[in-house]
Amino acid sequence: MVEADLKRIRRYIFLSMNGIAAENMETAGVHYRQNYGLQLPQIKDIASRFAPDVLLAERLWSMRVREMMILATMLLPPAEFSETIAKRWIREIETMEVAQQLSFNLLVKCNLSIDVVKANIFSDRKYSRIVGLLAASRMVERFSDEDLQGIADWIVPLVKSSDFELINSMSVFLRFLCRKDNAGAHFVLSKINGFKNSDFRGERYIFEEITNEVHFWYA
Repeated sequence: MVEADLKRIRRYIFLSMNGIAAENMETAGVHYRQNYGLQLPQIKDIASRFAPDVLLAERLWSMRVREMMILATMLLPPAEFSETIAKRWIREIETMEVAQQLSFNLLVKCNLSIDVVKANIFSDRKYSRIVGLLAASRMVERFSDEDLQGIADWIVPLVKSSDFELINSMSVFLRFLCRKDNAGAHFVLSKINGFKNSDFRGERYIFEEITNEVHFWYA
């Protein structure tokens, strides 16, 4: 059954392949071992044709093909996204796009504890951090205030990084923390107070993003 489904998936991907889109991603610095250039709605459409199945998802992930890895995050039942699978998959992520899809399609929907999310946030590996921050941004109500403030305290000094993917994921987390409540917004604002005229582009970006967020929600 899995082999038959894989054959159908390969056919759907081949029929929808877009070499120009794949080349544009490569030119923009988005590198995959194999990329057929399908747009996300096309990948979602393919996913809708198959029943979620952990074995199929594992085989898709192991292919290391962009479309198949994204499909794997859509076809693995969240209830079966174990800590063992999570650790292995997250360790193997090499792009922002797959980090986003795994965070939103699985990590925020599964039954893993927030300790798993926190472990990724505090990881030394870039995409593990991104996965954790993106997931935590959608899970702020499940974290204690102490946990949220601890995460914010940890990431704010890292905003001096020149890695915009990491900075953007930090911004997402801090913006969602601001949305949680007034206390969260005030806490974040107190942390970025000196960023407006910083010499670091990341700090100026965070300041603008957060002040716009607070103005939108609380003005």
